Amino acid sequence: MNDFETDPDLESAANVAAAKPDAFATAIQGESFAGQPLKPWNPSRKIASQAMGMLYPFIGDDGFESLERTGLYPGAQRDVIIFMWLRVQHNDSRGSDISESTVMRAQRKPREAWALAEEWAASAGLVETSSREFEEAYQIFTQKMSGIETLQGRPPQAPATPAAEQTGTSLPKV
Repeated sequence: MNDFETDPDLESAANVAAAKPDAFATAIQGESFAGQPLKPWNPSRKIASQAMGMLYPFIGDDGFESLERTGLYPGAQRDVIIFMWLRVQHNDSRGSDISESTVMRAQRKPREAWALAEEWAASAGLVETSSREFEEAYQIFTQKMSGIETLQGRPPQAPATPAAEQTGTSLPKV
């Protein structure tokens, strides 16, 4: 036997990988929602989301107070719908895949894009904040927003929320 075969760190890593093949496969595949792969949260999508009316992180003190009390802030549902619509690989009402050209159109015509996103949200189960689908989408949203704040050098200052305690997610206060 050589050193490679007997290295306890490598054996430990191999045991973990063997014990959790689904987690490893999921990490390789990237983020997904309802079995659909998510497109990256890139600058084009961020700009489109702002044009479409996404509020976070500019929800103000009242928004953070509501987030602390209820687990949501005013406008959270709209933010989640916009965020997910721009990222989920699906066909819009015209049968077009949400592509970069669709994202660019959303930047130029945010009202039209919101109408499409709202229509998609109904089919995706995001119209009720108590739905399993909304909870899944909200968790993806909060994880991404928390990660972005951390990468920008701002440590998450997330309030303790009922939703965060249940799902393990929270939004950073900026």
